[in-house]
Formats: sequence, structure tokens, C-alpha cells
Amino acid sequence: MMKKFILILFTAVITLTACDNEKKDLMEKYETLQEQNANLVVSHREYSKMHAEMTEDHKNLTNTVANMESKDSLITAKLSAHDVILKRHAIILEKHDKMIENHENLKNEFDSLTDVEMKAKIDAMKKGHEQMKEDHEMLEKEHEQMMEDHKEIRDQIPEMIKSLN
Repeated sequence: MMKKFILILFTAVITLTACDNEKKDLMEKYETLQEQNANLVVSHREYSKMHAEMTEDHKNLTNTVANMESKDSLITAKLSAHDVILKRHAIILEKHDKMIENHENLKNEFDSLTDVEMKAKIDAMKKGHEQMKEDHEMLEKEHEQMMEDHKEIRDQIPEMIKSLN
């Protein structure tokens, strides 16, 4: 009888210790993700600023071309394509804003989650971080291409004006 009691007590202690270790491990993973999240928030702000500047530049260039008497259809088509890209970028950045907000809100409740819920939140956070990184790379590439296109268009404007005279 005493052996059974000691065996049950020993099993309970091991189980509780294992649960504590698992919870501690999950908390450490979460803390690491929070550090990554802080870095991604900084990057996200930079990309949001870059997007706002590109949107403003695009708007100004589009207005300049629209106000010209002679319009090049290739330029107009390129600027229309840029409109679509910029709208898609705005949607992506809004999704990132929501994801960041969700990660911030998670801070308040993470300690109270079960191990299973913690794992699920950590997995979702990892996937979200990877998606943000991929999106940021794509945004940067497309913005660089639009900047090149804008420069080419601006370089063509003087020739378009000369052809009118």
C-alpha cells in the first residue's frame, strides 16, 4: 500500500514538473517571438512610411502626366498598373497593422492560456512573422521597380513637351 502511494506521489510530481518545464519552454519561445515582433514592427513602420511616400510621388506624377496635352499610352498604362500595385500594398500593410495589434493584445492574456493554446498562438505568430517578412521583401522590390519607372517617365516628360512645340 505504501509503495503504491509513493509511486502515485512520484508520478504526480514528475507530471507537474514536466508541465512546469513545458510552460516555461513555451514562455521562452513566446518571449523570443516578442523580440522578433518588436523588430518587425520597426520594419513595418519603415515600409508604411515608404509606401506613403511612394503613393504621394505616384499621385504627383500621375497628375503631371494627366495635365499634359499629349499623353503617351504606355506611360498611362504603366501608371495605371502602379495604382493597382499601390492599392494592393495598402491592403497588405493594413493586414500587418491588424496582425501587430493582435500580437500586442496577446501579451495581456498569454500567461492565462493553456499549453495547447500557447502552442497554437506561438505557431500562428511564427506564420504571421514569416508572412510579414515575405511581404516586406515583395513590397521593397515592387517599390524599387516603381521608383525606376517613375524616373524613366520623368526623364521622358521634357521630350513629350518638346514634341508639342
